Amino acid sequence: MYQWVSRDVQISASNLNLDVEILDNGNLITEEFKLEMETLSGEIGLGSFSTIKALVKNENDYYTTTRLSLALPEEIEVFNRKERNVLLSPDELREVYWTIRVPELDKNYIYTFPYVVYTEKNISLSDSFKARKDAVFYSFDEVKELIPKEDEKEYSRQVIFDCEYEELVAIKEETTITCSLKNVGNAALENLEFCIDKTCEEINLPINQEHELEVSETFSEAAWQNVVIKASNNLIESSELASIKALDPSKINLKASVSEDIHYKDDFVISFELEQKSFSSVDELTLSLSGSGVKNSWEFTRLDDKETIILESNSKGLSNKNKFVITLEWKDELGRNYEYKEGLIVEVQGNSFLEKFVMFFNKIF
Repeated sequence: MYQWVSRDVQISASNLNLDVEILDNGNLITEEFKLEMETLSGEIGLGSFSTIKALVKNENDYYTTTRLSLALPEEIEVFNRKERNVLLSPDELREVYWTIRVPELDKNYIYTFPYVVYTEKNISLSDSFKARKDAVFYSFDEVKELIPKEDEKEYSRQVIFDCEYEELVAIKEETTITCSLKNVGNAALENLEFCIDKTCEEINLPINQEHELEVSETFSEAAWQNVVIKASNNLIESSELASIKALDPSKINLKASVSEDIHYKDDFVISFELEQKSFSSVDELTLSLSGSGVKNSWEFTRLDDKETIILESNSKGLSNKNKFVITLEWKDELGRNYEYKEGLIVEVQGNSFLEKFVMFFNKIF
């Protein structure tokens, strides 16, 4: 079977001719390893860093080694060796991390990137992640915080985090992050440092017990804020990120222009250039133009960076100086409502005394 993800690719193959004779049957060989994998997030922003993690367990009662390999599309940048050798003691579980980065691509598309982790004996797992504009963004330093610094430690399978927080918050407004840490291993954890961001507690955590920590955060910058939650002592090291989107007031830049040298009964054009000027989104946008007996409106589910609207009209029925009002109404991701109004003057020239006389009465009535 041939399988690939691409465009405009063709392949031709001849028929397979098999001539097989079974000479002998042996015993089935049991798998030496159990393999699992996961990525930091199933959807990340364009240009973002991320991690792919493989968990490999030795299923035997003796030491063994294996080589793990990572296969990715060539567009994805990998910051470690794609092939990693792993030594495992009996029944040992190890984690292997790769740091990756998605390139800056066309913002008008959503990209799906498949990846495969496999061993030299062809035990393999495959999955994919998506990349798009406005998805969560991780910096290199934030991703680095998630990777244990000491290979000999037993990692995240000894403890689990359960965190509650608002995923969307306004900048300069206080928000709360509450996390519980549970010991799911088979030994008590002593002198365990449990941290949310820079707030830390040193605790002892018996088997199957939980400890809760709560912190308040206020973000001044409109951006993805990735707060590190971490637990570590001399035996274990585990961490994850709480990804919070801190939103500024939603803003739109409006540039309106009208045709020059408009004469009576001429066709003319009014253009509107709309540009999102905030990290916060522009949702449920309505653009209205009213005045001089004219009423037009346009609706958008979301303003994606820039939008240009062209209105074609005729100057018949207008006066020499016509006042219009442009109104913008929209919401942001937090449901906050916004309104902006701007005036627009359209000047029209009469070609004759009669046209000027008609335009004068148009102004009155």
